[in-house]
Amino acid sequence: MNTPFEKLLNELRENLSENASIESPLGRFNGAVKITDKALSDLKNFLDHDQVGEQDEISIFKEVKPQIEACRIEEGLRFSILNYKPTGTAKAQVKYLDEELVSIQSVFRRNAFYYQYYKNGFDELDHLFFVRGSGSLALPIPEIPDVESDFSTPVSCLYSKFIGLERIQLFILREIERLKPEHGNTLHILSDETEKLRWTGDVINIIEVAYGIWLTGQLNHGNATLSQIVRWLESQLDVNLGNVQKRFTEMERRKRISTTKYLDQMSDALRKKLEQDTH
Repeated sequence: MNTPFEKLLNELRENLSENASIESPLGRFNGAVKITDKALSDLKNFLDHDQVGEQDEISIFKEVKPQIEACRIEEGLRFSILNYKPTGTAKAQVKYLDEELVSIQSVFRRNAFYYQYYKNGFDELDHLFFVRGSGSLALPIPEIPDVESDFSTPVSCLYSKFIGLERIQLFILREIERLKPEHGNTLHILSDETEKLRWTGDVINIIEVAYGIWLTGQLNHGNATLSQIVRWLESQLDVNLGNVQKRFTEMERRKRISTTKYLDQMSDALRKKLEQDTH
């Protein structure tokens, strides 16, 4: 991913992280709307003033814009779920949350072809799905999105929804976990220290980590397969790594930067920290 896009997404994550400390659900949602609107405006301004090739356009509408819009979708659904959650027993609240999960799964089923394309990290049809004005799709989208033709593509909007819905699924599951019988009928609030962590960096970075763990035999006495390590990282860090072999090929093709850019950055950061602590 190009540096301008990395910077935009990093600023988005930092701002949303600060915004998450707002206690009022409505205040948090309104803050998230302002932050995502600003990021989308910056991205649109970039497109309006810079000529981009097809690969950059695909990157924007497959990765960058969906990640921004997904944050807004996630925050909107989070507010809605908390706002309309019943005030009765834990059992009633779990029933309500279960119904929300069913509703989310129905979206994935209605868009099964595109969801599998997204989940598996396919790219064969990217030139049709993520390039503006590429023509009509061979397989219709059940839910026709309201898009600006110069700043979106139909499948780009679906990717935003998929990412946002997957994130809110995890939020709902954590809420259900808090309401399990062993916690009684009151909501057990997890501390910040026990909240599930989510990988918010670039996917290619965690793939470098996955290969590094595998090649150096750090898990199960070196007997863990790459596939096992990838699935473990996806589960623990709430991230979809897609087609790992394809991503590794992208790493091998890097020319102007190091093939292990992230691991090099990590090593440099650690070295600087050690040097500072010894002075």
